[in-house]
Amino acid sequence: MSEPYREQEEILRARVDDLAWQRDALRDHQLNAQRELGMVERELAETEARLRISGEPAPRRMWLLAAVPAGAVALWMAVFALQSPNFTGKKINSAQVGAKAIRQAAELYLNMDGSSSCPKLEALVAAKKLDAKKSGDPWGRRYRIACIGDEIRVTSAGKDGIYPSPDDIADNFKPSDIRRVAEL
Repeated sequence: MSEPYREQEEILRARVDDLAWQRDALRDHQLNAQRELGMVERELAETEARLRISGEPAPRRMWLLAAVPAGAVALWMAVFALQSPNFTGKKINSAQVGAKAIRQAAELYLNMDGSSSCPKLEALVAAKKLDAKKSGDPWGRRYRIACIGDEIRVTSAGKDGIYPSPDDIADNFKPSDIRRVAEL
């Protein structure tokens, strides 16, 4: 298997891992919300039963008062999970792997096609060195290619989408760089 295909496979595997983690986190939060809702429903049923024993009619809309806080807690937990450093770290790692694959596609483009100018994403896609679906980072924004002398650098604008900023992700990131950006 050639190197560009291995890199694309790594990108796909990283994306699959990222999506599987998101799915699992949301399922966990859904289960927690369902458990909490079950507890609220049991308490509601017990309270209604006590009211019936005392001869007073059971309130009709009390379930709404119990369901709203449970739903709000579940939503808060889902948002918190998506903002957690682990989730963000996986996105940053995925962006770095994607940037590395684009750099290799650009190097291949320059070496094989004999181009002397810094390649653009569109040129890599047109030359079939890069799948068009791989030109975007995990936040849905396009990577940026820069040529400095003989060196090619590919970056993602990161979560904030602004170049340059502290959360930009480069193809040559080390694990410490990924952790640093994840903590921003």
